[in-house]
Amino acid sequence: MQTVKRCAIYTRKSHEEGLDMEFNSLDAQREAGEAYVASQKANGWMCLPEHYDDGGFSGGNLNRPALKKLLSDCEAGKIDIVVVYKIDRLSRSLCDFAELTKQFEQWNVAFVSVTQEINTQTSTGRMMLNILMTFAQFEREIIAERIRDKMSSARKKGKYIGGVLPLGYRADTQAMKIVVEPEEAKIVRFIFETFVESCSIKEVQRELASQGVVVPVRTSKKGVSHGGHAISRTVIRNVLRNPIYIGKIRYHGKVYDGEHEAMIPEDLFNKAQECLGQKIVRKPSAVIENPFAGIIYCGHCNKPMFRTKHSNGNGRQYQYYVCTGDDKRAFSTCSVHRVPADDIDNIMLKQIENVLKTPTMLAKICGHDLSPDEVSQELSETSGTCSERKAQLSVMWDSMFPAERRKLACALLKKVLVYEHEIRLVFHGGEVGKLMNEAGLPYDMEHGDENCVLSVACRRKKHNNRTIVVLENGGADAGCRSQMQHALLQAEKAMAELISGRKPTIEAVAAELGVDRSFAARTIQLANLAPDIVKLIWEGRQPASLTLNKLREGIPESWEEQRRVFGVV
Repeated sequence: MQTVKRCAIYTRKSHEEGLDMEFNSLDAQREAGEAYVASQKANGWMCLPEHYDDGGFSGGNLNRPALKKLLSDCEAGKIDIVVVYKIDRLSRSLCDFAELTKQFEQWNVAFVSVTQEINTQTSTGRMMLNILMTFAQFEREIIAERIRDKMSSARKKGKYIGGVLPLGYRADTQAMKIVVEPEEAKIVRFIFETFVESCSIKEVQRELASQGVVVPVRTSKKGVSHGGHAISRTVIRNVLRNPIYIGKIRYHGKVYDGEHEAMIPEDLFNKAQECLGQKIVRKPSAVIENPFAGIIYCGHCNKPMFRTKHSNGNGRQYQYYVCTGDDKRAFSTCSVHRVPADDIDNIMLKQIENVLKTPTMLAKICGHDLSPDEVSQELSETSGTCSERKAQLSVMWDSMFPAERRKLACALLKKVLVYEHEIRLVFHGGEVGKLMNEAGLPYDMEHGDENCVLSVACRRKKHNNRTIVVLENGGADAGCRSQMQHALLQAEKAMAELISGRKPTIEAVAAELGVDRSFAARTIQLANLAPDIVKLIWEGRQPASLTLNKLREGIPESWEEQRRVFGVV
């Protein structure tokens, strides 16, 4: 008995034009394929009723829904032969076609072209297939070059050749030009005039928002609506930089005279460019390091927070985490908006340290309700004593450099949500499970991340004329440091950078701290303070006469002399 060969017919058309006709190109390809399969009925060929039609999809890639379904059915063993009208209907890319041929061979699926008499079941057919595919790709590249040359020539003549229409213009399909849209043109003129007066894109955004101006709603050919939302700073910036509003066209970095009508005077456009140029020129500064990029999120908006710098009147720089969602709005509506970055980092690292050094807390964030006695019992039942198992994680943390601690925190944390009165640390279940096992505590590795959450109550308050974040219960965990304590940390860090050679000069250290050389030098000398004086400062028990300004005036080399000068008995 002859074996039945199941044939699937694949059709494709690059453009959507004519697809709404009663009998279109896809139908013609299908009809030719069915006739060919019928002619091979004596060989056991049978046409499958399933249609694999890609209308409006390019042959330059494989991102086509019907083709994906065809390949899926081939892999599932539902198809024996793939039939196409011409080989370029399947693909115009030589690399893609070679990959498809390889997959067909793996699945024992033959490929047949109706008009080119190619059958991959024979060696001659496979050779002809490769030759014709080379010419198909060559033809595709020639067509692409012609289109690019035509677009380039049209641009240089000042013609608008398509794409998303800029704000203030609409397409005139009869004249094949773009014309001014009066209502939208008012918005464009308002943007330029307001920006020239204020030189602030944020101010322009606020003015537009206060007047209820939104991006005009436009509907594409496919019926998809765009716009209707508030005008963002990116849109405003693009409008201000686009020479199309003075009757010109930009193409590959060059500007040509356009055929369309100008919307604003050229001198107004030039003034706007001057304001933009002033805002771009900035003093060179050190790159902002953000070791926790992609982890810190605003809990109110559920948007990532980026790290930025802010300088006060004295030139001192502070770093903050800013909510990206709220930063894009004309008016702030987020209760978090901006928080001190160093405080958040310190609280986060301190909580991870507590987790590593306190097995009960480690069990708590994993959803285990174990008391200290139960933890001790679990630890004692495993190898080693309870104190030994606790010490393992504690020693590991204490022996780490700051950079290593940050890397460990990034490995453990999935996300950190910052709220107005709370910081929520979301841990990776698998990574915390490893720590639980190292601590000798039972942990089911199938636990989800939703159970590995540690919430820390906190609040913001004013301290030395700046906002800081502290834990609700206060204490050393809060990251609330006095200016003197903060200066001590800066001095230790700067001295370590100089000794290690990572920062070879005081000028480099000053650039890192965002201060001048003199201020950096007076800060670095704090690293030479006697240990007992440092301890008093850190515990907040230093004499009232010992101030940061007094320390920066000069520190004697002798520790005994330091104690006498600073009144420390």
